[in-house]
Amino acid sequence: MVVIALVALFISQLLCFFFIVMLHLKVSNLKDLEGKQQKMMQEMEQTIDAYLMEIQEENNRLIQELAYAEQESSMQSFASDQLTSTTDDQDAVVKPVVPVAMAANVYKKQKEQVFEEYEVKSAVENQPEEVKKTMTFEQQVLDLYEQGYSVEEIAKRTQKGKTEIELLIKFHNQ
Repeated sequence: MVVIALVALFISQLLCFFFIVMLHLKVSNLKDLEGKQQKMMQEMEQTIDAYLMEIQEENNRLIQELAYAEQESSMQSFASDQLTSTTDDQDAVVKPVVPVAMAANVYKKQKEQVFEEYEVKSAVENQPEEVKKTMTFEQQVLDLYEQGYSVEEIAKRTQKGKTEIELLIKFHNQ
């Protein structure tokens, strides 16, 4: 009788240890999942912050361009007022001077942008027509990304936002 009681106690202890180990594994899995979710939330916040910063920079650039255009128009109106108020022997027109370096830089960026758009278009257009029709948007983006195109090039080609492309690639790679 005592032996049966000892065996029953031993088996119950083994079962308790088994359940404790199982509960510990579940708790550790939940902690890992919580850590992954925190990391994903931080990445999403960083992506959204980057997107908002991009929007803010674009707004600041637009404001600067508008201010420059307004300043240029006021300079032109001032110049035309000066020309009408001076004598007729002065035919010089005051034009705003654009630095050569700035003009060269803008020209270079425009040229690079056109070249990149051509490369991305040709990469997608070289695929067979039936492959292009059956590929989803996500598959097209991932295919271009695997071919080595940057997020900006893919965004231009697919006419979507850079942030949308970044999120799609991030969620696929996880």
